[in-house]
Amino acid sequence: MLASKPSLMVGVPTAYLSPRLPFPPNVGYNVSVGVELAPGIGVSLDGKALLVGPEGHQGKTEIIGHLEDGTYPQRDSVVLRSGDGTSVDGRSDWQDYQLKGRTGNFAATGQDDRKSFSVQETEGGFRVNSPFAARAWTVQATENGFTVKSDFDKGESFTVTQNGNVTTVDSNLQDQDFTVTRNADGSSLIDGHLKPEDFAFSPTGSGYEMRGHDPQQFFQIKES
Repeated sequence: MLASKPSLMVGVPTAYLSPRLPFPPNVGYNVSVGVELAPGIGVSLDGKALLVGPEGHQGKTEIIGHLEDGTYPQRDSVVLRSGDGTSVDGRSDWQDYQLKGRTGNFAATGQDDRKSFSVQETEGGFRVNSPFAARAWTVQATENGFTVKSDFDKGESFTVTQNGNVTTVDSNLQDQDFTVTRNADGSSLIDGHLKPEDFAFSPTGSGYEMRGHDPQQFFQIKES
């Protein structure tokens, strides 16, 4: 049965999808609302980060982004879920998060207030609360999807719609538009404007992998 609405999630970043090494220049900010690719794993609506949410695999999940020769270990992180608690442990303190609660009602605590937020369900959607307007979001259901709007007057906004197995993310910034095509085997294809914005998300024997155009745009997601 095909979904009638997109599967949205809210989460914290564990991998940055840009080919820039070790991190893109905008590493301090990404949209916390995303399209869910697998339970508790998704891609942010600005296409910049792999997100993890408060629900998903219970136990240990390794996000492995270091290169084949072992360089750039700062691109790795470990996610531990137990009950309604989730921890994200990166190489540096600014990559660490604590999540408490469940989807639709949880708090994410990062290194400082700019990286922290809370999520609450609302009638027809949900609300991402932050003292910083550009990091606060209102998500509201529409007939075939959702609108996602920043509190910042000149901030980003998105319309997310579903047509069959294709989720379309339409941003007010044209170069951020992309689609997610879901396949019956659990894989997804992300199609952006340029080749470095295209990714294949696939199940593996130990979890998932995210593979982009360049060698450094490869992430393993190992569950144990």
